[in-house]
Formats: sequence, structure tokens, C-alpha cells
Amino acid sequence: MQQELKWTYYNHALIPTTAPHEAVDEEALKQKGFWKSAGGHPFLARWTSNYDCPGPTEWWYVIKDQPFDFMDVGSNYRQKIRRGLKDFDIRIIEPTEYPEAMYTVEAEALAVYPAKYRPKLNHDQFVSSLKDRHKYNCITFAAFEKETDELAGYMCIIDHTSYISLYALKTRPSMEKKQLNAALVYGMLEHFNNDIAQGIYIVDGERSVLHETQFQDYLEKYFGFRKAYCRLHIRYRGGIRLIIACLYPIRGLLRALNEVKFICQINSVLKMEDIIRKQKGSCGA
Repeated sequence: MQQELKWTYYNHALIPTTAPHEAVDEEALKQKGFWKSAGGHPFLARWTSNYDCPGPTEWWYVIKDQPFDFMDVGSNYRQKIRRGLKDFDIRIIEPTEYPEAMYTVEAEALAVYPAKYRPKLNHDQFVSSLKDRHKYNCITFAAFEKETDELAGYMCIIDHTSYISLYALKTRPSMEKKQLNAALVYGMLEHFNNDIAQGIYIVDGERSVLHETQFQDYLEKYFGFRKAYCRLHIRYRGGIRLIIACLYPIRGLLRALNEVKFICQINSVLKMEDIIRKQKGSCGA
């Protein structure tokens, strides 16, 4: 059912499995059993349309669709990339060969996440999940500190054939000052540069309304990523629409309680609802 409908369950929502640039099967929302099609307990379905429209809009994907040229990077940041490559060796690994090292990186990375959206990490479940990554054409770029040969961070990339998505980036916070992120992103872009030149694009996901991250800004500023504007859509399940309608007028008050994990999640939905209500025309214009 899940494959037929081309929707999947993620974080209490159903999202399409189609590429960002492909039309979403909206007819599936009318089919009987849609809300049970992918397991879990979804409260809403979320999708986008009008991919890469002129914009600007309040919703977007962050993509890299032009080949990476090291000389396009500012001189100061070229120095930072060189510093990162001096301290770290970037190579593709098989995750199951480094289960404990990857778990250590994951645990240290998540430890600095704000408590309001920090996910729980289970050792056995994490190690077991590494065995499944090859099913999704997941390529893992790893950064090893040259001095100690310790795993300092990794980046998981999923090859969807028509596009490439950045699935996860986890690094040890204690090593980030050595330009670990710069070395990882550079290594990944160099690997896929020919694919980008042939029309494939890399996507770092959609606009984030939950996580407090500057990573997308970082990719845009230093590595030539850009916003591909689009239009956001949401369909609520059952009585969820009524709940959102009641909470929307007091969204300002709820923002004051954003440090509470449950309220933080509600606020992220209300933010998307606010964006949708303010959209105009076919692409926010």
C-alpha cells in the first residue's frame, strides 16, 4: 500500500516519496485507508507544489544544482576548507564496519541538541539501523582525524537517481572548530560534481520550522546552494483541523512556551499553517 500510494510516514506526518521536482499524487489523499497506508499515527499529510518557482515564497528546498568550483568560494573560507582537509581524511565507508564509532559520533552530536526536540537514542536500535542503510542507496562519507584515525563525523547521502538528498550529518562538537563540516561538505561535493554537471541536483531538505539550525544558511553562503521556492500544502486528519483552528488565534502565547517539547511540536505545525494561510497565487506571488 505504501509503495502504491507513494507516501511515507515521518514524525507523525505522511509525506510523499516523490522527488521535490515531481508532481505529488494528491488523488491518494481521497483513497480509503490513506491515513493507515504507511503505519504510525499521522496527524497530517504535508506536500509541496510549484517546485523552483520564481518566488520568493515562505517555503523552499535548499539545493545545489550547479557544479562546485573551489575558486568560487571566498578566499577566507578556502583557507578553512584547506584546514579541514589537512586535519581530516574524507572517505566513503560501509557503516556496519564502524558501529561503535558511529554511535559515539551520533550520541555526542545529539547531546548538544536543545531538549525540546532532542531525539532519544538507543544503542542497539542505532547499530541495527546501520544494516538497513544500503537498502536506500545510502552512501556514507566519513571524516577521520588524521592524527588519531578516530571517526570525527559522517554524512549520509541517498542517491534517488534523479536527485541526491542529504539524509544526515553528524559530527563530534569538540572537533568542529577544526573545520570538520567544511571538509565533509567539500568531500561530498567533489564526489558528486560530475553528477551535478549532468543535471542531477543535491537537496538538503525543506525549510526547517522545528530545528534551530544554521546549516542551510551555511551551505548557501559558502558552497553555492540556493533556495528552490515552492508552495506548501497540508491536509489534516479527522479532528486535527479543528484543534489547529482553535490554537491558531493563540499561537503568539504558545510561542512563549516553546521550550516545552510538546508545545514546540505544536508550534511547528502552527507555523506551517500560518505560512499556508498567507500564500497567494500559484507560487506565493
